[in-house]
Amino acid sequence: ANGKADLGGTCRHRMKSITNQVVHSEIDAQLIHVAWDALVPIVNKDNRVYDISLTNLKKVYDGEITSWRDLAGDAEKLFLYTRAGKDSGVGHMFRLLVFNNNPAYEFKGSIQSFPSSTPLEKKIEAQKYGFGITGVSSAKKRNGLRVLTVNGIAPSKKNIIAGEYPLFRPIYLTSNQQPSEKVQHFIDYILSDEGQDIISKTGTVNLKEGRGLIALWQMKMQKMGIKIADPLNHRSSGVYRGSNIQPPPSIESVNKAKHKKEMQTLLEIGVIAGQGYLNIAKKVVKHKDSSIFGLPNNVKATSKKLQQFFNNRTLWPDDTIVMKKEGNHYVLHLIRDGVKLETSTVMR
Repeated sequence: ANGKADLGGTCRHRMKSITNQVVHSEIDAQLIHVAWDALVPIVNKDNRVYDISLTNLKKVYDGEITSWRDLAGDAEKLFLYTRAGKDSGVGHMFRLLVFNNNPAYEFKGSIQSFPSSTPLEKKIEAQKYGFGITGVSSAKKRNGLRVLTVNGIAPSKKNIIAGEYPLFRPIYLTSNQQPSEKVQHFIDYILSDEGQDIISKTGTVNLKEGRGLIALWQMKMQKMGIKIADPLNHRSSGVYRGSNIQPPPSIESVNKAKHKKEMQTLLEIGVIAGQGYLNIAKKVVKHKDSSIFGLPNNVKATSKKLQQFFNNRTLWPDDTIVMKKEGNHYVLHLIRDGVKLETSTVMR
């Protein structure tokens, strides 16, 4: 707002005062809707809990649930971690979506707070019985976390697009109301077909994919009596020129054509809800057709590699594990909603 920074990103709208005016410190900022994200409950990857209901989610933050046993987990204390303050994107939007737009709500659970999502996520990676809320686009990049389903619904790209996952939210770029030419160029590029394609290929819901969410979001806000200061699907204050916009000079061009070696698909296995990592690894190695597909003879060594691959990743229901062969390399891919998230060479 005050021009000290050129660009930022935010997962909440601008704040309003009790008189329904944008707060003074944010008046001179503009928010440009660029994509859709979701809030997700996260736990350590070794935690036995896979799902939480919205009712129990509220009880955790109300201090009514303090043991994992109440969530069908171990009889251990639940360590609750939160974002510091009430005006962060996670803190504000969580209070809006889960606590019926009560921006001043004080969590009653015994908590430890963190200044941003990164240290919170790292803490839960290190604490088997930690619990917290973060954004799905951030959480899925961490190997030591598991994202819980909410009311049995995973925050997959498919479920977010359909509006079935309850905690979806818009995300924005933000700049001064009078951005420089370079800043405007960047904004226009993100809103161009190429920029939106980059967003989609990371596994995040872009504007075109999430066009059906606008009406759902507006209905959510109307039910809570909220008037948002920032329009959804706003196309920037510059001239929108579609896919003709080239990346700004400081941005390396992406999706350049690269030579790709021929790869043979050997095996595809879908992930069932609640299924453990080791079970998936055993399925790949001990598949009834493994000999036909020509999997490595050294099953023990391969199994160890597979277990390492799965133990370091968060699996969701409807994920697909694909094993491919390239020469004498065996490569694993983790596919989610048609997007390849992880790749690992299993054996040479």
